[in-house]
Amino acid sequence: MLRGIRRSMFCALGLMAAACGGEASRAQVEPPVQVVPEAWLGEAAGAELPHLEALGDVRMLKDVNAEALHREASARQAAGATRAAAEAPARPSTERSFIGIDVKNNKAYRLRTDAANLGRVAEELARRGLNGASRGTLDDAARLEPVNGDEALTSGAVSGQTWSNGVDTRIRMGLTNGYATNSWPYRTIGHLSAGCSGALVGRRVVVTAAHCVVSAYSGWNPIFNTFTARRDGATAPWGVQDAIWYWVPEGYINGSCNSVASCNRHDVAIMVLADNFPNGHPGWMGHWNASTDTLKTWSTYMRGYPGCGHVAAPASCTARTLYGDVNLCKTGNAYSPDADGWHQEIEIGCDGSPGQSGSPIYSYDAPVSGPVVVGQYNQYYCDAAACAGNAFPNRMGHLTPSWNNSISYFKSLYP
Repeated sequence: MLRGIRRSMFCALGLMAAACGGEASRAQVEPPVQVVPEAWLGEAAGAELPHLEALGDVRMLKDVNAEALHREASARQAAGATRAAAEAPARPSTERSFIGIDVKNNKAYRLRTDAANLGRVAEELARRGLNGASRGTLDDAARLEPVNGDEALTSGAVSGQTWSNGVDTRIRMGLTNGYATNSWPYRTIGHLSAGCSGALVGRRVVVTAAHCVVSAYSGWNPIFNTFTARRDGATAPWGVQDAIWYWVPEGYINGSCNSVASCNRHDVAIMVLADNFPNGHPGWMGHWNASTDTLKTWSTYMRGYPGCGHVAAPASCTARTLYGDVNLCKTGNAYSPDADGWHQEIEIGCDGSPGQSGSPIYSYDAPVSGPVVVGQYNQYYCDAAACAGNAFPNRMGHLTPSWNNSISYFKSLYP
């Protein structure tokens, strides 16, 4: 019965074109692709193989702006519903379920495992030191700034438009502003072609926002993206990588997620890149789960690629160029507790705007090589001058232990 309910759910969401009525429904859905590598470290950790189920064809949205779709959905959200839905606790469950999109072949899959298996893989990954940062093929740390804990921003003029507390304190961090192509860790942060941001946390694994890769209000269709690390306008010093897989929590596209409010807690995604880095590898950040109280004591930063077509864009905005706040990314109230009591959303005071969704919030204060990603920018709650007097108008998705372990799990599948 449960299988039938799930089948109907995905028919309604447009994820099973080959199995939801019409002539195509008579055809057997093809068997799942193999996603587990031959030498999987999960086996050394005693983890069970994941259960993979084919869901059928999907329609890929191309030449769309992911943030524009998200803004349209936000505008349709009933007033007051966001906070109420965010405070509703998640139901306890040990199962962890993800929807995967094979971007190349336009196929959808469900991957199921449990929390214990995620934990075993994460522990093994940490034991091997693979949850920390890596400088990729450039390992001369002496000439790469900023260094641990020191992100002094000395170039560029502060924006004249308004954002948190009525003042936008982002500056442009492009090549012409004195920030080199190989600046660390900025070369691990990239621009998504559909108008978002993301950060490498593994050799081929990028963390971003789910609404940047799946349109929750356009038939739940995946959005075509490429990833350009350290993009600077038309300059792509590390090349342009195609996305070959997206993975999002099933909670982002299941029956209980039917509005911006109810989806926000699950608004995080893994983007897997093609194994092609023609100019060497820029490296990647680590990842870490810090509690909401701990984050209040850490120095955290946010860097990303704002779009230039929105009222809250930086003044004299330069398209497809990295921006960062000269202030720390302080945290405020937390919302959306998961089944383990960890909040999945946290208010932040650093400045951001559409285009920066998926931007990493990161710190050097974790007990592993840093910087480490502790969350990603997801949502804003006021525009420009309307933010005056609001110290925390933005919200980040929090890397809870569950999602942090999930990142480790997908890193093990795509080494």
